[in-house]
Amino acid sequence: MQVADRWHLLENLGEVLERYFQTLRLPSMEAAPSPPAAPVVPGSTLAATPQAALRRRALEQAARQQRRRERYDQVRTLHAQGLGIREISRRLHLSRATVRRYLTSATVPGTGPRRRRPSQLDPYRSYILQRWEQGCRNARAIYRELRAMGYLGGRSQVAAVVTALRRSAGGSEEAPPAIRPVTPRQLGRWFWQAPNRRSQAERAYLTSLAETDAHFAKVWLLAEEFAQMARQRRADTLAAWIDTVKRERVRPLMGFAHRLEQDFQAVYEAWRLPWSNGPTEGWIHKLKTIKRMMYGRAGLDLLRHRLLCCI
Repeated sequence: MQVADRWHLLENLGEVLERYFQTLRLPSMEAAPSPPAAPVVPGSTLAATPQAALRRRALEQAARQQRRRERYDQVRTLHAQGLGIREISRRLHLSRATVRRYLTSATVPGTGPRRRRPSQLDPYRSYILQRWEQGCRNARAIYRELRAMGYLGGRSQVAAVVTALRRSAGGSEEAPPAIRPVTPRQLGRWFWQAPNRRSQAERAYLTSLAETDAHFAKVWLLAEEFAQMARQRRADTLAAWIDTVKRERVRPLMGFAHRLEQDFQAVYEAWRLPWSNGPTEGWIHKLKTIKRMMYGRAGLDLLRHRLLCCI
């Protein structure tokens, strides 16, 4: 009985999608502009970053903690339903160590406040603020003065503080929103991610692209449906997916669907059975690695001996 390798099925579909993405004119993605920084009040304690950056960092940390709480609740719920660590790890795409830590912890791990690490620059922050109020804007000059006072840290820490003061005081013009080009490889990497693991900007970009290009929307929807079927091992839906691609003539996926149809039984067994051709592929990769390491320096006998000794 032949059983296909589940990982290579998704990899092959990812390569098909990347070739399709290369034919598109992908729009750029704008990065979200940063909120304006609050001015520094003379005489106040000097912060290492502007207040706006601190607020943004606090919001990001709160969002990460919320996602961690949701995963923690999902792990506990699935475990209460009788599922083991291996099955929970597979369903939620988490490592077994993370699942085990969630099950053994009475509270959500990592949600407590972090203590700020002491810095060698802490005793000199008041002096930096004093020199700033006196009109000194040169980070190198302040660094040399601090070295003469006994400061042993690096210049980058001093430069970061001076830069934060300059931005807080409005000394530099606000930069326009960054434009990030989206490449076919990047879109292919988003395909590999589960939908709930994509960032808000990535989800907004895909939604916008699907609304402006109906063909892209159809291709992306069918590709995500196949990935979901593969992750959930729904073998009974494979034939219907192939028929949909052929009936609607989704050209980028028709060749992939044809190859699935040719090797239908092996793909079907890969989703139905717990085994796959993955271990065999691993040994083939190991054999090729050893062969390339010895290329031009040894013969078949040594290659055979080295491979058999590794088993």
